[in-house]
Amino acid sequence: GRWERPCVFHPERDDKVNWPFVTSAKHMAVPNDLIDIRGAIELHDWFGYWPDFHDDEVVQLHLNRTGTSSMLAQITRWTDEVDERGYYKFDKRGCVEFLLEGVTELSLEGFSHQNVIFSLDITKTESGYRFDMDTSYGLAGTIGVERFSIRLVPGELPDKPLAI
Repeated sequence: GRWERPCVFHPERDDKVNWPFVTSAKHMAVPNDLIDIRGAIELHDWFGYWPDFHDDEVVQLHLNRTGTSSMLAQITRWTDEVDERGYYKFDKRGCVEFLLEGVTELSLEGFSHQNVIFSLDITKTESGYRFDMDTSYGLAGTIGVERFSIRLVPGELPDKPLAI
């Protein structure tokens, strides 16, 4: 189903060191370059650590040539536990809306009915910030912005755009 992550980890024989996406992310602090971004601390505190966005999904992308653009990602906090079918369990889910101001760079491809994030790196640049997104399926690319903020929406995915 939609909220299942297959588990290949076998607790009886595998070492958790080989599974860093489950264990090491729980110790990630807000990246130094993002500490002053409105909403970053709230996202960290709600999630319990800074999310890596792996296997999360971009569900909305709104681009405006002037004003605010936005990218909405549905996020899930996975646990170390697996169910009887061998799927990781989750204990939180919600949405993160990135409110993007002053788009300066845009290179996107593959937007689809499903846009699963492999990795999302947000870095500070001379002119603002850069979002680099690799995909497991669907949308991938780069968005450069002058500034951005984060809005956390705990719970289920809304069926209407959040920003604008």
